[in-house]
Amino acid sequence: MEFPGRRSELDEMTDKVFQAEIAALEVKRVAMRKLVAAVEVMEQAHAEVLKQRDALEAAGMRRASIIKAVAPSTLAARVLRSKAQNLQAQKDVSRSGEGEGGVSGGPGMAGEEHHE
Repeated sequence: MEFPGRRSELDEMTDKVFQAEIAALEVKRVAMRKLVAAVEVMEQAHAEVLKQRDALEAAGMRRASIIKAVAPSTLAARVLRSKAQNLQAQKDVSRSGEGEGGVSGGPGMAGEEHHE
């Protein structure tokens, strides 16, 4: 049974009750979109780094020399040491859900080569 005028009061009340939750969900939605966009940029940059590193190796430079010349951060050094096929394998694992709960690309990254 509905009462005239009561519906708008209920709508106002529920809006007030759930306003904070709705705002929090919107913050999460926006942050998730930004995170996904940043990950896509990172993956493209990762692929480009490997492409240029491989070109330098094909031109005769040793991987250790490339890494020393660039003086990269720890993360960038891992990327430079990694094998190109591992990038795709890591993407496949993370998208299948097997990588959830862990930190991918951490110490002991599968297939990581050390050329120091």
